[in-house]
Amino acid sequence: MASVDIKDVFKELERLLTVETQGACDAARRAAAEVFQRAAKQAAPVGTGNKPGHQPGQLKKSVKIIEGRPDAYGERRMYVGPVRKTGYYGRFIEHGHLTTGPHRKKIRPYVPGRVSRQREVIQRDVPARPWFEPAVKRVEIEARMAAEETFYRVMKLKGA
Repeated sequence: MASVDIKDVFKELERLLTVETQGACDAARRAAAEVFQRAAKQAAPVGTGNKPGHQPGQLKKSVKIIEGRPDAYGERRMYVGPVRKTGYYGRFIEHGHLTTGPHRKKIRPYVPGRVSRQREVIQRDVPARPWFEPAVKRVEIEARMAAEETFYRVMKLKGA
């Protein structure tokens, strides 16, 4: 009767779970991140480029996949979003903001009986125009399916 050495089977299984699974997980994360990146780029608002240093479509071009460092377990996190240097203002568009400063001084009309405050700093409330969160939520299921499909495909190739 043929015998099977259980020790060898477990060594092979342990190798599959550590080395092969890690590569498949990385590929699955990358596939999901690409789906999120594509959706965010499509949803990014395109400005006129009339501000100094801003080009039309700069926010769209700044949406990148950023790969983090491995943690204690060797897993890498991936972040999708605008990079800080060129796409920092995407957050202002997403969440809204208040404008202040000397460039926003407005001369108020004179009102009799009121203390003269002709040069008041006026804050302008710029409302939020969400673009990133809705885009990510819209393709969440598609990204999950892409990740699962990539994981199984990589594991099948490694096992074959």
